[in-house]
Amino acid sequence: MIWVIPVLLALLVNQNVLQNGLGWDDDIIIKSLRPPEKLLSLVVPQLGDHSTKVESSYYRPLVFLSYYLDYFIWGRRPFGFHLSVWAAHILNTALFFFIVRALFKEPSPSDDPPFPSGYFSARYHIVPLISASLFAVHPAHAEAVAWIAGRNDVFCATFALLSFLAYLFYHRRHNPILFALSMGFFLFALLAKEVAVGLVALVPAYEILATPQNRPVAWKRVGLRSFAPTLLVLIYFGLRFVTIEHPFGANSSDAQPVHHAASWIRSLFGTFGYYLKIMIDPYPHHPFIGTVPTSGPVVIFGLLASILLAVAILHAFIRRDVAIGVGLIWGVVTLAPALEAAIFNIGTAPLAERYVYLPSVGFLIAAVGWVVPWVNRRISAFDPRRRRVWAQIGMAALIVGLSAWSMESWHRNRVWRDPVTFWTAAAESSLDSGYPHRALGVEFAMLGKAPEAEASYRRAIAIDERVLGPDHTEVASSLTVLGVLYGSVGRYSDAEATTLRSLSIWEKAFGPDHPNVGTELNNLGVLYRKEKRYPEAEQFLTRSLSIEEKTLSPDEVPLAATIENLAMVYAAMGRYDQAEPLIKRAVSIWKRNPGPGDYDLAGSLQNYASLLQKMNRRSEAVAMLEKAEALRGKPDLKTR
Repeated sequence: MIWVIPVLLALLVNQNVLQNGLGWDDDIIIKSLRPPEKLLSLVVPQLGDHSTKVESSYYRPLVFLSYYLDYFIWGRRPFGFHLSVWAAHILNTALFFFIVRALFKEPSPSDDPPFPSGYFSARYHIVPLISASLFAVHPAHAEAVAWIAGRNDVFCATFALLSFLAYLFYHRRHNPILFALSMGFFLFALLAKEVAVGLVALVPAYEILATPQNRPVAWKRVGLRSFAPTLLVLIYFGLRFVTIEHPFGANSSDAQPVHHAASWIRSLFGTFGYYLKIMIDPYPHHPFIGTVPTSGPVVIFGLLASILLAVAILHAFIRRDVAIGVGLIWGVVTLAPALEAAIFNIGTAPLAERYVYLPSVGFLIAAVGWVVPWVNRRISAFDPRRRRVWAQIGMAALIVGLSAWSMESWHRNRVWRDPVTFWTAAAESSLDSGYPHRALGVEFAMLGKAPEAEASYRRAIAIDERVLGPDHTEVASSLTVLGVLYGSVGRYSDAEATTLRSLSIWEKAFGPDHPNVGTELNNLGVLYRKEKRYPEAEQFLTRSLSIEEKTLSPDEVPLAATIENLAMVYAAMGRYDQAEPLIKRAVSIWKRNPGPGDYDLAGSLQNYASLLQKMNRRSEAVAMLEKAEALRGKPDLKTR
């Protein structure tokens, strides 16, 4: 029953995640949830309409299914969404324990008999206990466990662990049902997150490693057993190709390829070294990592670690050390997709601590599985008294280490309790990226704290100007939200100057017809409408609408907002015959994109009612207002 110890550690140390609210992107995901009409549409979203693909580089239908299940049970309450991730981490800890014990159930073929006293017990009991306990409380796992959107890695690990555990049982019992279960769980792992693709290498690796040194490898059996997972990977990629626009994961809208070989190499080994470092030493905490680490020490560490890992894997295969070989293969193949950041600077955070959740399974198996038996062999040669003293010292060191990691995990879990707390911590640890400061400013602005928002925006601009230059698009992004803030508090001259500078940067970076240019023109139009400079507002909004109609689909929300803004300008100018068709068009788009409580639609209906009132169509205006009030007063049953 010693498996209960790491499970309790996972439960107790991480139970404070249940008190967290919505974190980064969580509100966008949860508020946009709409149960699918058909479950099959989660796997092939455009089923029945093969002319279009989803504009995305992510294909994780099983994760989206988990969101819908949480939504069905708990509504939009964060507690339920955190509960499922917390429970999955606890389950993963138990599965991890039993996988390690299964790998060490029999002495490795590389062991030289006779075994030292207590060696078998150390391999079979102590290694699973220590490795699973470290997995349960590892501080680098906080991001995956405490963040609702981090469930991708946690759920992928759940099915990957189930798949490999089922395969271990199949290897010993040769029950085809176990093999089918293993392959089914492997498919689920793929549908949870694409990083599971590398685990296809585990079947041939395990079959080779599990062959005793004095026997030849049964290559035919290896090939036959590897066929099924390989076929599943091909099916998975087929689904990606027919479903999403970017099946290889690099979204052209946010990916910036590294062209120079030297930069590619530095980024590759820097990223690899950084991830290995946080698995060994997860201090300090970096909630947000905006740049790829390419400093000399990190790159050298990554290069040396790569060489040592290659040697260790080769040694494991030569000696047929099952546990060490499987652990290292698992760690390397699941960490490899995260190294894509070395080639493509994808998104605002190309590195993240949650990416080590699945790889840590393999590296902990290998590290603890090598260290504990090695230490046990050394102290077994001591006399009983010295052996007892050293065992007590080792136990004390382990308890201290687990306690330190537990407290750190508890603290990191609390970082994710709300967006302001998270972005405050991210801003404090991000000296070379303005994004966390800008995101913190957005949260302050939503709370009505204009001075704090302005200070955060200005810090973001100063950092990005220093690191990236004054004409970088990150600077423009911060100028955009700062201009909107100024407009909301009546500082119109500051808003105009700031927005015009942002518009200039966007036009210089992407040309005059980019969607971001359209957004900035829309912001200027709204600003001029507030100042009652209607001809200028019409000019900018008309140009914005022209850009968005060419670059956005007819049902996108930004298009509806621009159309409605232009309609309100026409209404203010008394050009009602031009305003009404536009407001009708905006209402139809809002109806096709309902938000939580339908507040956007309600606001659009209220604007339509105001227009009808000006046109002396009072009965229609009253009916329209009643519809708007009904939407605003409609209880959201899922938030009770």
